[in-house]
Amino acid sequence: VTASYRTVRTSERGATAQPIYMDDLACRGTEGSLDACTYTPQARENCAHSEDVFLTCSGPVNATNPDSYQFRLEDQTIHGRGRLGIRPNATSAWGYVCNNAFDPLDAAAACRSLGFSGANAYTFAGTNTESTSRPAWMNSVACLRTSARLQDCSFTLTSTGCSIRTSAAHVDCVSASYEYRLIPSGTDRAALGDDTVSGATSGVLEARANTSAAWGTVCYVPTMTQLTANAAC
Repeated sequence: VTASYRTVRTSERGATAQPIYMDDLACRGTEGSLDACTYTPQARENCAHSEDVFLTCSGPVNATNPDSYQFRLEDQTIHGRGRLGIRPNATSAWGYVCNNAFDPLDAAAACRSLGFSGANAYTFAGTNTESTSRPAWMNSVACLRTSARLQDCSFTLTSTGCSIRTSAAHVDCVSASYEYRLIPSGTDRAALGDDTVSGATSGVLEARANTSAAWGTVCYVPTMTQLTANAAC
């Protein structure tokens, strides 16, 4: 994913009472989430809402581009816990990750790919009645402690010995300390409330420290780099 960024226009700003959670953001390009970058927190920021970030995320989508991978949790009975769904791009069928050699480092990278901060636990199998025709897009996954996303780890494409009914990887993810959303131009914030805008790839970047906190903004500074914008996306 690549990003373009600018300051907000007057018509795109939210309420003046919104908190500004992050200032002086600086990312290196290896972080799994924006709050893993260095930044000045709300208590010490010196921004105005005229400096809020407007972000546009884009990038090619194809099977050879690691940024095109998509992940989801399936059969969730508890938020953050379920079978790991995966596809290499938006036009491919949803499949699964084979649990062969799947370990806590792999689970942590998988949860970061889903937008969580890490994993509480993982399970090797979960018997279900899913169609056996669904593909195993990853097998023999081997992640490092520094792997930001599952697709950054080593893996094989073979599905030998795998079955979604008996050997699909399951994870139990830890909620990230920060949540993010993009508010496209013209969005009715009052009607939106705490929800996110599904499929939004461009808009004012908002953040909050946890699910009970108010949505706030991220400050644009002249030293903001492409790496920081890409991490936000």
